[in-house]
Amino acid sequence: MKTATHTAICRVAGPLVLLILLVSSCGTPPRPTTIGEQTSRRTAPATPSPTGRREEPEATATVTATSPSAEEIGLLERTSQAVCADNSPESLNPAGAIVVDGSSFSLTCVYAAGHATRIRIERYEDPETALSAFQSSLGGRTVEDFHGHPSTAWERAFPEPGSEGRTRTFQWQAGRWIVQVTSSDDTAYPISRDPREVSDIIYTEMIGMGFVEGD
Repeated sequence: MKTATHTAICRVAGPLVLLILLVSSCGTPPRPTTIGEQTSRRTAPATPSPTGRREEPEATATVTATSPSAEEIGLLERTSQAVCADNSPESLNPAGAIVVDGSSFSLTCVYAAGHATRIRIERYEDPETALSAFQSSLGGRTVEDFHGHPSTAWERAFPEPGSEGRTRTFQWQAGRWIVQVTSSDDTAYPISRDPREVSDIIYTEMIGMGFVEGD
């Protein structure tokens, strides 16, 4: 039998128990996160710079097995002294810039308008791969000996309508490299260097730098 006191307690305790159950079922409300905490949860955030410009995360460089080394770039630098420096007007070829494109590196010497010699060296992972690539590029051309290494040569008309010029190419393989020297003249007068003579200069430099053994 309920008493008046018991009834009064139930009237007060009922809402209180209900409130406790409601809070426990909802759980603890989440604590607001700060701007720093929000940033730390992101993956590879963009780092604000002191200048206020957006700077993306620094990428990890991947060096391929065929990328030319500093010594190989030095080979063309030394070659340019013999092939370009004494012949190429400074105004036409001020830098003798060496261009690196993946596994190849090249140099162009300009002797006059329409007359230039381009040296391009392709680096492969090993001599066997280089030889296979050389053989695949022959296209039926005759293979000749070049200081004990396979070589081939060809000529084409200068790619300009009405021109009497020629484009001469000499290509050879030694070690893990394929060297291609192309001389172009847009007139009947061959001002550019003979590709075979340039190849001899490159070959001598390769021996001096220890890239290949002398014949």
